[in-house]
Amino acid sequence: MSKTSLPGFDLPRRRRWRVWALVLCGLAARTVAGEALAVTNAVQVVDVLVTTQTCDERMPWRLSRPMTRQGYGVVVGPGRVLTTEELIRQATLVELRQPGRAMKVAATLRQSDPQCNVALLETTDAAFCRELAPVPLAGQVARGDQTRIVQYDDSGLRQEGTGRIIEIGVEALPSAPAAVLTCRVLSDLRVLNPGAPVFSDGYLAGMMMRYDAQHQTGFVLPAPVLSRFLLMAAEPEYQAPPSEGFSWVPLVDAVKRRYLGVPAEVGGVLIIEVATNGSVATALQPNDVLVAWDGFALDNQGFYPDPQYGRTRLVHAIAGRHRVNDRVTLEFIRRGVRQKSAVVLQPYQEEDTLVPENTRGTPPAYLVESGLVLRELTARYLRAGGRGLGGANLRLAHLYLAGGSRPAPAGEHLVILSGVLPDPANVGYQELRDELVTAVNGEPVHNLAEVCRILDRDGSLTRLRLEGRGVELALDATQRASVNARIARAYRIPELRRCAGAR
Repeated sequence: MSKTSLPGFDLPRRRRWRVWALVLCGLAARTVAGEALAVTNAVQVVDVLVTTQTCDERMPWRLSRPMTRQGYGVVVGPGRVLTTEELIRQATLVELRQPGRAMKVAATLRQSDPQCNVALLETTDAAFCRELAPVPLAGQVARGDQTRIVQYDDSGLRQEGTGRIIEIGVEALPSAPAAVLTCRVLSDLRVLNPGAPVFSDGYLAGMMMRYDAQHQTGFVLPAPVLSRFLLMAAEPEYQAPPSEGFSWVPLVDAVKRRYLGVPAEVGGVLIIEVATNGSVATALQPNDVLVAWDGFALDNQGFYPDPQYGRTRLVHAIAGRHRVNDRVTLEFIRRGVRQKSAVVLQPYQEEDTLVPENTRGTPPAYLVESGLVLRELTARYLRAGGRGLGGANLRLAHLYLAGGSRPAPAGEHLVILSGVLPDPANVGYQELRDELVTAVNGEPVHNLAEVCRILDRDGSLTRLRLEGRGVELALDATQRASVNARIARAYRIPELRRCAGAR
């Protein structure tokens, strides 16, 4: 370039410097715009592709067909992606992909918690991680906050929709025995997959769990729940939220309140059942009236005045505001006398419940004897078939809903006769299914391990007592070996018992 071609060369000196200043400012502006564009194009949201293959709940020696699920994940750190636990539950393979691209990278599960429906994934692929940009989490969320929801179509094009938080409260999760703080966001963007991020002022305000197209409402896990999970996941040993260890009902009947000695100006809820190994086992008793928890007065429907969210359900005061081993004070009325007691909060242990959820999808223990299939009842078994609890046996579903998810005496679970594999040796029993087993060979049983122990001791299953039936099922022990061999061959069962391991 010649001198005469330089901008402003033929102008007076003062004007010439002005022109150069404008040129330099334009270059700087383009540089800043380029940096802003780079930040905008940085990958903050990724596709989460999940492959699952679990045991057939009716025939637990078989594997079901592989299935795939897809959702979204939000980048929260170097190579770390936050998504919903329900999306990656029982996954055999998890992969990440930038929207619109074909290349996928494998991810590992670093931590998950079904009680708050959050999971943290991790990938070590250097090329993939270089393009990831972590998203900062919002400190708090509030009713009325304006939001921006992001998802991608099949071609990878970004779709955005505006929304507004219309409600904050505690709701039960769709497939876990827990209730957690959630937001409802009103938005016309129809979100198709879980895990879609919800932003507010550039911060991650939450992740979408599901979307109700009829009411144009999204159910969102808010940032405080996500931040709490990440904080616990960073510790050497993850601790799940604490569990209350008791059940209660609202106490609104004036006559019953007077009978229990509750003053008219006091709220409180009625304690129905207390787990022997729960947080309040040494403090509360059935028929106590719990009137305050950790300094918060309860109304007669189980709500308390939360400093951040206003009128909120009791479960958030227990699991949302505290950690395991925290010491809290509760106040209750027992036979008309108001008392105080301090308790240490204990964690929820799924394996200690009467009806475990089996959210991990571990192969269930089972026993096949003369065609009779015995196993322990789990919530996953009840939901098998794709129709949820609505398609389950009503008696077994009632046992679960009436308290099966609360801690039970150590080692106690429900043994059921899930079905009968037809064979000449069990003629007349083929229609039996989903029956609760109370005794084997005349001895009461409380879990499948006891059933296996009795069979090892006696050599065979000769009698089976079912709840609600006046007679016991009888089996011919003399033909046990040949019958079991014939059934194993006919139904292609590789092993007739799997009594050890998780449920």
